Amino acid sequence: MQSAREILVGWSMASWSWLLFSNADSLNMEHSLQPELKVQMELSQHEKECAIRYEMVNDKLAALDKRLWRLEAMVMFSTLSIIALVVSITLK
Repeated sequence: MQSAREILVGWSMASWSWLLFSNADSLNMEHSLQPELKVQMELSQHEKECAIRYEMVNDKLAALDKRLWRLEAMVMFSTLSIIALVVSITLK
């Protein structure tokens, strides 16, 4: 039968070897995850830049929409003016 000291030494050696191997596995995992983390960081940066770009595009579209409304109002006013002029000329 093993003594308590032998059991403790055997257990501590097994736990240390497990700890060393598990750390080695985690280091390998960190190295294998490094490219994935890099891609994820680049992707998130790209999404931020695209969000800024789309916000600028939406702002420009809103400005163009206002311009189109003004042009439409001017065309309608000029059309009504021409119709009113034609009616007033024909009635004289």
